[in-house]
Amino acid sequence: MDSVLILGMGGGGVIETLRSDFNYTKAITAVEIDPVIISIADTEFGIKENDFLKIHCVNAYEFVKTNSDVYDLIIVDLYIDLSIPDKFLNLDFWNALLNLKSSKGQIIFNASVGASTSPSKLEEIISFLRSKVYEVSVFENVNTTNTIIITSSL
Repeated sequence: MDSVLILGMGGGGVIETLRSDFNYTKAITAVEIDPVIISIADTEFGIKENDFLKIHCVNAYEFVKTNSDVYDLIIVDLYIDLSIPDKFLNLDFWNALLNLKSSKGQIIFNASVGASTSPSKLEEIISFLRSKVYEVSVFENVNTTNTIIITSSL
């Protein structure tokens, strides 16, 4: 992989995992709407913008709709408290997101914490992705709470 997009940077845990556990040294683009969270990621966890990490303080929905770069891995981890805002469960968002994925790329979607996300909405997203000729794997109860959806091109 040459490029990663993280939607929902939070404190930077995913960035740290990619760097430390997977020795990923190439470009990461992170999107986080909350400037306070970006500041905490910097001061508390050492996550700062550099040549290999670009941080955008914007709404992920708008970023996906207006960005034209493509990424080999897109990680969607968009929560407010324990729920995903409805706009990120909308097929318009997912259609725009697919335009950002490279032809060899994958998407990892942290889709659920407990019962906060509607199973019918997740099924709609899974069916949509499969209709676009993607292999879709669903892993339920990851760490006893999360549902993870992973897509890759067939």
